[in-house]
Amino acid sequence: MNEQESAEEVIEEREYVVPIKKLMRGSKGYLRAKKAAKVLREFISRHMHTENVKLMEEVNRKIWERGIRNPPRRIKVRVIRTRDNVVKVYLIE
Repeated sequence: MNEQESAEEVIEEREYVVPIKKLMRGSKGYLRAKKAAKVLREFISRHMHTENVKLMEEVNRKIWERGIRNPPRRIKVRVIRTRDNVVKVYLIE
């Protein structure tokens, strides 16, 4: 756990394996990583019942590590809701 995480008051914490490939059907090859980030944000928003979702830098790097055309098929994330109803998405390695 980061120092920043411990400073914030955690209300709820969950872990998900998000099937990015299933949710991205029909997207153009040259826009896949951008769409994958959007799909991940929508998935978390739907499951945590909030619109205020923040993807941490490590999650973004994981999506973009193989370039714009080849995002990962699935990604493991830890989702934390803080007291001010902000949902933060961290990578599980």
